[in-house]
Order: sequence, then C-alpha cells, then structure tokens
Amino acid sequence: MGSIPRDYDQQCQFDAFCKSVLRNEARNFQRSMRRQRRRVTPLEAVPLTKWDKLSTLDSYPICADIPIFKSHRETRIQEIISRKGFDFVAIRLFQ
Repeated sequence: MGSIPRDYDQQCQFDAFCKSVLRNEARNFQRSMRRQRRRVTPLEAVPLTKWDKLSTLDSYPICADIPIFKSHRETRIQEIISRKGFDFVAIRLFQ
C-alpha cells in the first residue's frame, strides 16, 4: 500500500471548498428561479379586462412626399400592404 501524500489534507480542504461553492451556487440559482416564477404572470392567466392596460396603439402620419421604402423588396411589401388594406403590419427587414 502506498503512503498518504503530504498535501492530502489540503486536497481534501480544497475539494470540500469546491463542493460547497457549487452547492451554494445551485441553491442561489434555484432561489432566484423560484422568485422569478412567483413574480412573473403568464399571459394566459391575465383576465381580458386587464388586456387594455397591457396593449398600446400607435398611429403614425403617412406622408406621400417622403419615400419610406427604398429597396425592391420593401417596395413590393408596400404594394401588398396597400392592396390588402392592412391597418397593422409587422415586418422583419433585417436578418
């Protein structure tokens, strides 16, 4: 049998320290997730009477003098919007 290395006590102390750090980090993570779950309300749980407070309506003036759409793709999107008569359109222009 081999002898116990001289720094065995230090290795055990360092091992115990690492384990306690990891255990405390896991506890802190679980605590913060529990706190977040208590504070966050899913949208399915919000009653319809409170939806008015959560929604917003923006209206922007449309000026014919200012060219808003410049590329071919954007011009095509503008033609589709004007033909269909949409009031609201969400477009992803950047990839």
